[in-house]
Amino acid sequence: MTRIKFISLFAIIVGVAYSSARLGANPPERLKLVFAREFNQRSVEGEQIQELAGDVHFQQGNAHLYCQKAIYYRSRERLLLEKRVKIDDGTKILLADFVTYDGRLKYEEARGHVKIIDSVQTLNADKVIFYEIEDKAIADQNVKITDTANSVILTGGHAEYFRSIDSIHVTIDPVMTKLDSSGKLDIRITGKAMTLIENGARALVKENVRINKDSTEAHCGEAEYIRELNKFILRDQPHVWQKRQELFGDTIEIYIKDQFLEQVHVSGNANIISDVDSLILPHRKDRLSGQRMEIFSPENEIEKIIIENQATSWYHVVEDGSYKGLNKVIGDKLSLFIAGNEIKRILIESNPSVSSGIFYPPGHEKYPEDEKGTKAAPESGRRPPSREKES
Repeated sequence: MTRIKFISLFAIIVGVAYSSARLGANPPERLKLVFAREFNQRSVEGEQIQELAGDVHFQQGNAHLYCQKAIYYRSRERLLLEKRVKIDDGTKILLADFVTYDGRLKYEEARGHVKIIDSVQTLNADKVIFYEIEDKAIADQNVKITDTANSVILTGGHAEYFRSIDSIHVTIDPVMTKLDSSGKLDIRITGKAMTLIENGARALVKENVRINKDSTEAHCGEAEYIRELNKFILRDQPHVWQKRQELFGDTIEIYIKDQFLEQVHVSGNANIISDVDSLILPHRKDRLSGQRMEIFSPENEIEKIIIENQATSWYHVVEDGSYKGLNKVIGDKLSLFIAGNEIKRILIESNPSVSSGIFYPPGHEKYPEDEKGTKAAPESGRRPPSREKES
């Protein structure tokens, strides 16, 4: 099974940040100067300042540091690295235009074309700061986290990594994308804020959430992804559109298998609305409703729908290209078997006193809205922005 894997990518920051931190006060191993074309030492207002320039190379254990200029303020325990900075600890590499280490304030800052690389993950940003005392890292401006092993890319304007709880919080236009095995876009997720928890085992997206996968588009106020189950949970007025169908309810759970939407579960006020053949019945829609709904769609083609608790079906009957009428079915539980986007069979499981079936000939139809005292046919009332222009 192919799984969407949201990895704790900011963990790579911490390792490199610790490497740069060891270049400051009280290192466990002595920092050695391997090479520098120039070395100057001077005193300014009683403070000793050491300056190195020209292909500067330090080594500390397995870690190597390269830059074109290094300035060390001894009394302030402050180290400045400038121009083509590179820190390589053997497992991770940090590249930047400037790096600052402050031993007193216990923070490291990398600025300008920052890039942190390990074997499968890369972080790009304009600025990255690691705070030792708070045990967190912050990346700002043009943040891009790439996981090549799992084909996941996360972008945003601001990201924070909390090492103690292994959590990443991304804001300012966050976008997460996953590519398929051929390198094409598989899933795209946007929202106001994204949080990745426990090495990506869970992902939370909040406010104005948009999820796009192939012909499927979902909107909601909050979405959660659980990696172990390969499942999305949509809350806060969730709506899902797939081809000419719309699905909505109180909570929607989407299960993905082998890059396909294998199952969809809807809890509370479940509805699915489907367009009828526009050549035969333009602007007419079939509708299924109930308090709970399960949709089975191997390889993105719906094969079976189960509706429970106040289950109701409105279905326009079309035979040999001719419209015959509207069929309404009510029961405790309805199971619909579908092939070629057509309902082939309906199984009703219900107490006889609460089950019924009504057939309305053409011109005498009664839709859900008619029963509530209005005359409108069962329209969805909503279209995703990307499909508003569809005919």
